[in-house]
Amino acid sequence: MIPIDWKNPRARKAGLVIAAVLLAALGAGLWLLFAPRRGNGTSVVLITLDAARADRMGAYGGTVRTPSIDALARDGVRFDQAYTSAPLCLPAHASLLTGRWPRHHGLRTEDQDLDPRGGVTAAELFKRAGYRTAAVVGSTTLDRARGLARGFDDYLDDLNEPGKRPGRGERETAEQVVDRALAWLAAAGPEPVFLWVHLADAKAPHRPPEDLAREYEGRLYDGEIAALDRAVGRLRAKVAEARPQAIVALTSDHGEALGDHGEDGFGFFLYGATTRVPLVLALPPGGSRGVQVAVPVRSIDLLPTLLDLCGLRVPRLDGRTLRRLVEGRTQEGPGPAVIENMELRRSFGLAPLFALRDGAHLYVRAPRPELYDVAQDAAEKEDLIAQQPQVARRLEEALADSVPAGEKGAQPDPKDFLDLLRRYRTAQAMEESGGCAQAALVYRSILSEDPEFTLARISESEALVRCDRLDEAALVLEDLIKRGEARDASYLNLALTHHRRKRTEQALAWLRKGIDAHPRSAALRHRTGRVLLLLKRPDEAAKELEEALALEPRFLDARLALGLAEQERGRPEQARAALEETKKLSPGSSEAKEAGEALARLGAAAPRP
Repeated sequence: MIPIDWKNPRARKAGLVIAAVLLAALGAGLWLLFAPRRGNGTSVVLITLDAARADRMGAYGGTVRTPSIDALARDGVRFDQAYTSAPLCLPAHASLLTGRWPRHHGLRTEDQDLDPRGGVTAAELFKRAGYRTAAVVGSTTLDRARGLARGFDDYLDDLNEPGKRPGRGERETAEQVVDRALAWLAAAGPEPVFLWVHLADAKAPHRPPEDLAREYEGRLYDGEIAALDRAVGRLRAKVAEARPQAIVALTSDHGEALGDHGEDGFGFFLYGATTRVPLVLALPPGGSRGVQVAVPVRSIDLLPTLLDLCGLRVPRLDGRTLRRLVEGRTQEGPGPAVIENMELRRSFGLAPLFALRDGAHLYVRAPRPELYDVAQDAAEKEDLIAQQPQVARRLEEALADSVPAGEKGAQPDPKDFLDLLRRYRTAQAMEESGGCAQAALVYRSILSEDPEFTLARISESEALVRCDRLDEAALVLEDLIKRGEARDASYLNLALTHHRRKRTEQALAWLRKGIDAHPRSAALRHRTGRVLLLLKRPDEAAKELEEALALEPRFLDARLALGLAEQERGRPEQARAALEETKKLSPGSSEAKEAGEALARLGAAAPRP
């Protein structure tokens, strides 16, 4: 490089010009490096099915008629061995939406929320690239309060009626969810869209539409899969009309055991029944068609694959793009699937399970580890741990690279507690059919054998409240709190036992303690506000209700109660605004009716001019 004589005016001027050019070039380079890439403008519709087993679907050799899902596979790619990161709703969806393992995004049990430090989400990445983003979810399990809404322009989680009622555990049918998704799509602008649609029908209890309940009599779960397929077909047909170049991706968060390995439901073992999921990608015209991928892939690979297919920059994630597999340019998989269940410790007092699905084998790290040759034994019936110790050792070493062996824990092996799990499920069924007293007895007998079975203790307290055995319920709830196992609902129920016995101050005290333990619970804030209204303390009530609405702005009864509190405070304009907003949020609801009555009283009380 020629040195510049900065004392010479002409040389100095030339040097400044050169510096400006270099800075401009550097700036352009940095822009190209860090600026969001706009990609090829391909829209993406991601469909997640809750608790849907791959082996029930026609495309995967199942006996359920699934013509819509089969067509998705014919028009793109079917991954025959796709695995979730956890057989749990929230951790699995968090992995799908971040492309990261649960240990990295941090949401590992069903009571946690996705922390902003857990990584950038799919919606954030697509939004940065100029996409319009929306989620339409069919279950309160995926409520926006759980942290999954980051990056979505619209997160449509109001179920059945507009407005929110936290704690009610609602869900909608697939047809209702698709109606809401299509309404959003019809109103979307010209920019590309990232639309996530979550359908929860296959999750128990299984209640398929009447015609499918008849067709699949005695196989109601299969009827639910058929109902999902019907909704998927309607959604895809409209997407094809509105966005013919869209990618449609379909997968599940986990499967459903249906009695395999002695497990009902999901969330216990890590066998294929609950960890193998469907994964199909229907591509735009001109893309790969009818491709079948046999090597194992992971749910964390879906996000980088979608970004890559849309021509967008793929950030550093745990998942790997599957584009080369999609296009038939390789037969090499992205790496082993690591699967975990940390919920066992929290809910059952059992050792957490970890698994590695690599090539032909499934290895399960447990107090008594297991090994299966899945290529020869798809049902995972024969444990080969004694016959093939070297294979087990190799897979344990590979698993240890991802999950330290120290996470094993010293709790009992889940395999030894299947009988208690079955009895627990039986008690739940009793309770659902109205037998709360019998269910409470079963829960108590389970706890006499396993005092660390937290879910049984929580369920016993709820059954006792339903039976109006309030003194007994209060003792169980206080024990939960003393053990550090209480959920926000535990504090709500304990307050309820005191409220029903006319101990309003004690109810308030427990609600305050609940807020200390669960400061992000809108339900606790709302109930505290309601109790303060009963105690004629509207200033304090308004403060708690405002906190509830800060956490959940569409909480109907909190908005209604705030209007009543403002009325008690002598602030008619603020009261009117809150009551009008309640009516606007859900015009046909009981809350809106009560708000209308309160507004009428406000009008009658207004001074005459």
